[in-house]
Amino acid sequence: MRIFLNVVGGLAVLVGSFFGTLFVLDYLLLDPMEREVKTLKTALQRYRLDRTSYPVLVDVPMSDLKKQLVSSGHLSQSPDADKDARYVSVDGKSYGFLFHINRTSANPAGTRCLIEVEAKSTTWWSQPPPCPF
Repeated sequence: MRIFLNVVGGLAVLVGSFFGTLFVLDYLLLDPMEREVKTLKTALQRYRLDRTSYPVLVDVPMSDLKKQLVSSGHLSQSPDADKDARYVSVDGKSYGFLFHINRTSANPAGTRCLIEVEAKSTTWWSQPPPCPF
């Protein structure tokens, strides 16, 4: 019986370590903008669960959304953001993020991209392409 408990305990530690490592690697390997989007989406989901709708803000800087999420207790701190990023939710049922992707060798002009949640083709900001993250 003791051997069985030692084996089960060892497996539990191994499995916990494995999933903990995956979580840390997932966090470290994410692009900072992807990490920000994940954080904001989670905060907005909690906000909606508590208040039955997303914050209704019409085409505001992302910093305004973050201030509201921090003051309501749904975001622990206001993470750095793309200063040109925007947020919109007209009805509280859906929302969109507008981001500016930096210039890179693959994207020399830079571009805007859109993340829509619970909405499709809303024509927000002239419907830029979906963000790659």
